[in-house]
Amino acid sequence: MKRLITLLMVLVMVFSLAACGSEEAEDPANNEANVSDTQDPGADEGNDANEDAEEDADKDQKEEDKVQKPENKDEGTKDEGQQDQGSTSASIAQTLSAEFKSIAGGSSAQAIADKMLQNPVIQFQGGTVPVTPGLLTGFGNAEITGFSEGVMFAPGIGTIPFIGYIFVVDEGTDVSAFMGTLKSNADPRWNICTQADETVVSNVGNKVFFVMSPKSFE
Repeated sequence: MKRLITLLMVLVMVFSLAACGSEEAEDPANNEANVSDTQDPGADEGNDANEDAEEDADKDQKEEDKVQKPENKDEGTKDEGQQDQGSTSASIAQTLSAEFKSIAGGSSAQAIADKMLQNPVIQFQGGTVPVTPGLLTGFGNAEITGFSEGVMFAPGIGTIPFIGYIFVVDEGTDVSAFMGTLKSNADPRWNICTQADETVVSNVGNKVFFVMSPKSFE
């Protein structure tokens, strides 16, 4: 009987210990759950605050960039206008050729040559000389023929690389062929000391303009 009572007491103690152990095992889990539940709202609020701060910083940086780098649309337009103006400027030879075309009708070769020397682009003291078919200055050893009237206009100082002619081509002479002869025989280094930069030949009817000229007189 005593053994039975002792056994029952032992069993009661074992069950009591087991029940205590199960309660202690459950408590940490409950505590961790409570802690995690408590920390999540705070973490979310911290993340939201950081995101708001980053957005505000981005907005401030954009505003500073706008102030430091203002747009100026007028500059590009001005640059393009300046380039166009420079690209359309005519050279000395082209300017004289344009004047020749405007006054050639009804004018003699002498009158045209005199007018050429009065053009503002001419920056030297010059004169005119009537010429006849044959060897002419600026064409080497080639003889220039096929014209009834010719006038040379040139500077008084021989070191300036400029020389011009006005020709009145004979009737029956091919004007295009005459101009081709001038072009093919023109020698920009006719003056040993200097050299012309540009050669221009043009015509109005049977009147032909020819010039070898520097780009500038500076």
